[in-house]
Amino acid sequence: MNNGVIFLLLAVLLDMASNVLLKKSAGFRNKIYGISAILCIVTAFFMLGQAIRTMDLSIAYALWGAAGMLLTSFIDTTFFHVKLKGSALIGILCMITGIVLIQSLD
Repeated sequence: MNNGVIFLLLAVLLDMASNVLLKKSAGFRNKIYGISAILCIVTAFFMLGQAIRTMDLSIAYALWGAAGMLLTSFIDTTFFHVKLKGSALIGILCMITGIVLIQSLD
């Protein structure tokens, strides 16, 4: 596994963490969570910047965005008990298909 993939995985995890922290901040009423969310997303962008040193920008950004949305959706349904509509599940399936297709091109 090259360094770009490791940096991309870190960027995805930090993006997901920032989304959860942002939700926990309750619209920045809880400032510790809000500030932590900002720090996570800034660090995620830094990690993405490191990833694109060895990966194509289009592939890294697509994977970062889709994987972040997939993981955030999983966390939302698992821990915050959000019910996804059928159309959301179709969208998730499309993202997974897109990730598989992108990986097959690389």
